[in-house]
Amino acid sequence: MVEKLWGSRFDTQPPKEFISFISGRDVTIKEGSDFRLVPYDVWGSRVHVIMLVEQSIISKEDGKALILGLREILNKWEKGEFKLEPEKEDVHTQIETALI
Repeated sequence: MVEKLWGSRFDTQPPKEFISFISGRDVTIKEGSDFRLVPYDVWGSRVHVIMLVEQSIISKEDGKALILGLREILNKWEKGEFKLEPEKEDVHTQIETALI
């Protein structure tokens, strides 16, 4: 079983219906809201990386690597090659996992 970001907040796993309701259709269909959020999430992440570099929280080299990785994710999304996986919860987790 894939560990959810919020998984440690529960003593037991929530019912499957709950999981399906919060991350099911939006993640599983191409027209789902999570799929449409990919370019916006990528751009928000790129801006965040720039801020981290400018504040000397991460190095310029790490910033460049992250920006290139985010650009690759966006390119895959534009080509229809970036797939959303329901077990990864939401678009933010999808992009983070792909970037790592």
